[in-house]
Amino acid sequence: MKVSDIIDYLDRRFPHTLASDFDLNRVGFIIGDPDLELKNILLALDLNFEVASEAADRDVNLIIVHHP
Repeated sequence: MKVSDIIDYLDRRFPHTLASDFDLNRVGFIIGDPDLELKNILLALDLNFEVASEAADRDVNLIIVHHP
């Protein structure tokens, strides 16, 4: 499974049209290579140093956050 498979699922499940007006420019895939083979996913409320560090420690290559 590729990272893009998860992105496509999330885009279908949570369409950008559901976002508030002030969030429209901050919804969706932000950075990285969607063609990477998915290893592990980390979910978090915010992306900060601790989350990025945990992702590196756990060999995560997809971080999904509520607040980008």
